[in-house]
Amino acid sequence: MIKKKWFVVVAFALGYSLSASSKVPQSMFLMSLHTHSSFSEGSGTMYNHLDQAKQSGFDGVLWTDHMVRQQYSSYAHKVDFDDDLFADAARPGLEPDASFVENDPNDLWRSKFNTQTVFEGDSSYELKLINASPPYWEYGSFAYVTEGRKERISLYAEPHVRLMLNLRDFDGECSIVARVNLSSTPDGSFDGIPRVIEFVPGNMPVPPPEPNVKRVILPAFPFRAWAPIDLDIGAAAGQLYGHSVDLGFRTIEFVVYRRGAGRLKILFDDFRIELEGRTDMPLYRVQKQVGARLAIPEVDQYFGAEIEGPMVQAITAHSTRDHIVTMFEDDLQEIITFPEGGTNANNYPQSAVDWAQENDGVAILAHMFSAIQPNVEMDTSDAHYVASRVLGRRAWGADAIEIGYSMRGRGLQDFIKVWDILSESGVFITGVGVTDDHTVEPWAVRENRMGSWLIAEDNSGAALCDAIRKGEVFFGDPFVFNPNGRVGFAEINDNFRMGDVVKTAANQWYDIRMFVSGARGSHDLVLFKNGIEAKRYDFNGNQLDITESVRVSPGDWLRLEVRDNAEQPVVLSNPIYFIDYSETPPVNRRP
Repeated sequence: MIKKKWFVVVAFALGYSLSASSKVPQSMFLMSLHTHSSFSEGSGTMYNHLDQAKQSGFDGVLWTDHMVRQQYSSYAHKVDFDDDLFADAARPGLEPDASFVENDPNDLWRSKFNTQTVFEGDSSYELKLINASPPYWEYGSFAYVTEGRKERISLYAEPHVRLMLNLRDFDGECSIVARVNLSSTPDGSFDGIPRVIEFVPGNMPVPPPEPNVKRVILPAFPFRAWAPIDLDIGAAAGQLYGHSVDLGFRTIEFVVYRRGAGRLKILFDDFRIELEGRTDMPLYRVQKQVGARLAIPEVDQYFGAEIEGPMVQAITAHSTRDHIVTMFEDDLQEIITFPEGGTNANNYPQSAVDWAQENDGVAILAHMFSAIQPNVEMDTSDAHYVASRVLGRRAWGADAIEIGYSMRGRGLQDFIKVWDILSESGVFITGVGVTDDHTVEPWAVRENRMGSWLIAEDNSGAALCDAIRKGEVFFGDPFVFNPNGRVGFAEINDNFRMGDVVKTAANQWYDIRMFVSGARGSHDLVLFKNGIEAKRYDFNGNQLDITESVRVSPGDWLRLEVRDNAEQPVVLSNPIYFIDYSETPPVNRRP
């Protein structure tokens, strides 16, 4: 079980006084609510994220792999050699994110294209020796690499490298090996000794041993004839390293070794990476098995999903296509898809929100803005424009919305603007932090790393989902704000608190108690009323406990921000909302 951060001892300061109400003592759980493992496009290992969560002070990880792209059959890498050596698109309609690159640091090898048509118009690639006979081992290589990621393909997707090879000329001490670089290190963390597997044909010399390189001997390659080569990366890694660590396949190099008068000339063609995958169970069940095997006692795991809508959406003209992040009271139980033209796709994202809630889950609207940063800052009218479709459908009834992006097409302040517009329009929706990332980079250096502190009775999925529904969440950067820090935001007698929707009269005064611990001395606490700064307070050390009388009217809302000395929010509370006495607050938002 995860360690619980009980704060009953400071219940009054935090605004959770049991004397004023029957509310149960609460705990705080720092959660990563948007976490991708190696089952989302093959990037990011589960072991590494769990290890990083432990190191970073997180209590729990919600796995939110893409519900469609986590399936094996969706991977479609294929790299037929052509005159520019570029990869075909990994998925239709998207630009390639992989290419072949040459590597001959000692100018030992020269490569040229064989212009003879070999397979259905694709040119093959020729690699041969050109220089004198060295008395020692030397090598040259070219490699398939991915761009912009620390790893690309999970070994749990059972990848095979397949190609056609023609060994045209071979003599003396020469050897060709296929060198596979695995992204995870022996302890599953980002730093450490890498794992490398070399596949060596049985009719060629085995090159000198190298540290951290393990070798697999293949059947002999034929001479002067095109022959299919099949490298089973997943099986080889399992035999050599076992399955205790979730590994990722990062690159493959074709390395040619020679010594003395060795001579070698090879043609390659029809390279592709194919993922066979399992047929006996859906991948999300495999993921739960992996999670159980890699469990770290200090970090709890919850299995949800990021549900994608159809590829073609009207919103893509202005923003990223809609995605819904989900968490369930008892984990994800089945997969649902939204194929083009189907009823679910035509009604997306409403259909995804409905499906999550019908299955006792919460639905979180993900990344409102495109991943591409615009060249102008968004002003208030732009914020209204982006928020208009969400307002028009009352956020489709979603339980929460992702706000805590340092950058996702727009900066944090633009996400906050849209959130404030929703609050202004009476859309009572929980804001959460974002740890959306598809790499194995250390969490501390990721651009989007905001955790969410959920205030709940216990760490069960049901209690945490309920905290999201009620808005009992604050979020921020645990690498700047202490991960064991606290935020309390409540009426002094605990008649209402963060996330609540309160019936009130015009110009009514309330004493609001604000408690924050875990901030730095250079931070300020800012009280916002209707999205505008109302009061600012300096911290005395790393905490602050203050009561402020605030006048409110129906339609007002209050929230807190902890800001650093560069005026950037590092922690944000959810709002307290006020409505007219004649209105009825949502059941889950009533004090």
